[in-house]
Amino acid sequence: MAAPAQMLSDLGVTWVREDFQWHRIEPSPGAWEWTFTDVALQLLHERGIQVLGVLGPSVGWGTPEPGDGSDAVSYYPPDPAAFDAYVRAVVERYHPVVQHWEIWNEPDYGIFWQPDPDVAAYTRLLMQTAATIRSIDPQAQVVLGGINPFDSAFLRGVAEHGGWGSFDILAVHPY
Repeated sequence: MAAPAQMLSDLGVTWVREDFQWHRIEPSPGAWEWTFTDVALQLLHERGIQVLGVLGPSVGWGTPEPGDGSDAVSYYPPDPAAFDAYVRAVVERYHPVVQHWEIWNEPDYGIFWQPDPDVAAYTRLLMQTAATIRSIDPQAQVVLGGINPFDSAFLRGVAEHGGWGSFDILAVHPY
């Protein structure tokens, strides 16, 4: 991991988007594996590279979806309590070096929120996760999961469900 971190530094990169993948960090309930993420963040931090930390997606054991592999990535909505425990552990561990947290990736896109995007469910997750992050680090910046394909109806839905004040930065993936 030192080689890519050094390459980023040599290129003058000052920010990266790092996925804090739940399936890698907590492959089974309560079994925390920090090695990969610790090393990655240490190497980036040593080079002065800021990190936008992405929280999510789910791990199979953390969803009510019976077809999910227990330690595999899942794009089904997580059990709220399990997701909150994961978020709390990650933010408590890394808030000294990560001050920006993106909640999920493209929750308005059916590939990344299955079986179909659900603005009400995402907004509940957003609000709970933002509250957890801010309880640990009040200065943290919360980023709304990157919206793609951009449809303002999803954003209006976040506002209608009370989530507009839960984030500081709106991310849009315009590709």
